[in-house]
Amino acid sequence: ALSETLVRERSYEKAIEGFKKAVELAPKDLKGHFGLAATLNESGRYREALDAAQAALLVDQQNSEIHYQAGLALNNLKKYPEAIRILGKTLELAKDHIEAHYHLALSHEATVFQVFTAGADKDAWLLLGPITVHFNIL
Repeated sequence: ALSETLVRERSYEKAIEGFKKAVELAPKDLKGHFGLAATLNESGRYREALDAAQAALLVDQQNSEIHYQAGLALNNLKKYPEAIRILGKTLELAKDHIEAHYHLALSHEATVFQVFTAGADKDAWLLLGPITVHFNIL
């Protein structure tokens, strides 16, 4: 509860230390893992957030919120194909997860933008999750 209050107050370093301690004391309790991953994401420490989410997924692979935190971190790290895969899993587990829909759309948009700005090929094929889209770049 204290770490959650610290997050609301944007005292990220103290909150992160609290969540790390919670994970250390109760490694099978997802609340500490989720709090750590979410706080790391919110504070801009995306690589660490991804590591925390991946550690949590070792405890529970069916938790949509943990998948979302991993996907959010991957999106912010500009690892769009991986973000698309993980955010897709989030939606598989929780189809109405609004933030996952939003960040999945951002990852798709960024992937398409990368193809159009690459300029290496006038005829590009792009695999977007289960959908293959053909772009003819003029």
